[in-house]
Formats: sequence, C-alpha cells, structure tokens
Amino acid sequence: MSNDQKLPNLNMSLRRLSTPLYPSISAFNTDAMEEALEEGNRRVAEQGERSRQVAEASRYQMEAAEITCAQILGEVKNFEDSLTEDEEAFLCFVGGPSGSLMFPQRISYLAPDKLVFSGEDQNGHRVSAVQHVTQLNVMLQALPVQAGEEPRRTGFHDPDSPET
Repeated sequence: MSNDQKLPNLNMSLRRLSTPLYPSISAFNTDAMEEALEEGNRRVAEQGERSRQVAEASRYQMEAAEITCAQILGEVKNFEDSLTEDEEAFLCFVGGPSGSLMFPQRISYLAPDKLVFSGEDQNGHRVSAVQHVTQLNVMLQALPVQAGEEPRRTGFHDPDSPET
C-alpha cells in the first residue's frame, strides 16, 4: 500500500478518536456531576443548620435554670408592683404540701436545671425549696400584712441588690 492510501485511513482513525463514541454520556456526566455537587452542598448546609439547632437546644438545656430564674424574678417584680400598701407577696408551690406559703427572700439557680427558693413561712421560720425546672409550678399570692407590721417587699429583683 502506498503512503497516499494509508493517509486517509489514518485521518479517519484520528477523527474517530477525537469524536466521543457516546456524546450524550459526556454531557450527562457533566450535568450529573453538577447536580451531585449541588446536592452535596445542600446536604452540608442542612447538616450545618441541624448542628446549629442541636447546639442551641443544648445551650438552652444548660441555661434552663438561669433563664427560668430570670423569668420568675420578673414575674415576682410585676406581682409586687401590683400590691397595695397593706399587702405582701407570698409564693406557694402548686402540688407541694397543702397550705405551705413562703415569703421569698432569695431565688437562685443551680445549673443547669434546678431553682432554689429561700425565705420564711407564715410563722417566720426559715424555709428553702429546691425545684427542677420541669416540675416547677409556683403561685404568687397577696396576703394582708400582720397588724402593726410594715409590708415586706422581696427586693431581690433589684439589680443592685446582693440578694438576687
């Protein structure tokens, strides 16, 4: 065979090598790779959001007592603001011993999930109650001041008070 005869066969072979055998596969792979990359990015973003939500829930659980304590202090302050001059606020633990009232002198928390209430009962005896935040039911009650006595106010809701 002459060189001229070999040349067209060589050109034909080169053309066959440069043209994809399955053109649709090469386009499909590019699209599929882009879709897979987008799907991977979406999943990473979802995982990041889930991780953020889990971290936020964990943070709340660790600070549950502190948050609850602040909320109760606010409620006590609002309740005391509504009292008349001849009333004082008492706490009653709903579900606790019947008829047990406490004049709160201190409300604090034990991280992550317990509150401590300290004060006096109606007879002037020191009392303290420890409650888990999930079992906490507190009722505020206004009672008349004993004859000849000044009404007591908790004072611990004052940010400058050392009792808080």
